[in-house]
Amino acid sequence: MALKLSVSIIQMDVRNDVDECIKNSSEFLDRAASTGSKFIILPELWLCGYANNLQEIARKYYDKVTSNLSEFAARHDLYIIGSIPTATDGKRRKAPAVHNTAHLIGPEGMVGTYDKVHLIKIMGEDKIFQPGNRWKVFHTKYADVGIVICYDLRFPGLTRILTVNGARMIVVPSAWPYPRIQAYRHLMVARAIENQLFMVSANRVGQDKKFSYFGHSMVVDPTGEIVMEGDESEALLTCELDLSKIDEVRKMLPCLKERRRLYDEFLD
Repeated sequence: MALKLSVSIIQMDVRNDVDECIKNSSEFLDRAASTGSKFIILPELWLCGYANNLQEIARKYYDKVTSNLSEFAARHDLYIIGSIPTATDGKRRKAPAVHNTAHLIGPEGMVGTYDKVHLIKIMGEDKIFQPGNRWKVFHTKYADVGIVICYDLRFPGLTRILTVNGARMIVVPSAWPYPRIQAYRHLMVARAIENQLFMVSANRVGQDKKFSYFGHSMVVDPTGEIVMEGDESEALLTCELDLSKIDEVRKMLPCLKERRRLYDEFLD
């Protein structure tokens, strides 16, 4: 696998207009591919935001969007990560029949998906989505990657299990709104420090009917240093990750090896 890896983050406004979002993201994707990046990260629900008709959007657009992204990824030999709504069978009584699903699409097609596990009630997500119930580390030809979505960042057990199962980079498609900018920044840094890996977040900008989103997409290295951070405007952010730094940091301070398991049994 590569030791150095170029990553691009698409920090975009997500309007409640699917065709506009597809057009906007396509322009960013073209720009990102031209930089030579091997991973391109899109925000949470980049296709439509918290639209009222998520199930309809999922059924109408999911196959078309993922097919187009697969063709793009194969053409440019890269991977694309973001989250969009997916329709479910709705077997669970009274549950919304939609997941907030992160996609990892590469030259080989759909590598895998991750359904957001933690739904934030103060934003009404529990009334919109079914929660996911699994985690996974995805193997690509450039790096092993874990994915969490936005609110998941507040739950350190999730990023830890991805780390101990081989993730070298954890990607966070996000839609963090004001006023929680400091929580977002501190949690990104904390997850990088405690797991000694790269944290990469694409956080949306703009407004919807309820919230204002602050952007500040970022890359944090295994020491907790913020190596790249956006502002509150739409932007393409690109930087190079030196994955050898993960092993250097873990050798210098082997806290993952030195952790004791005596408290794990008390975590539910």
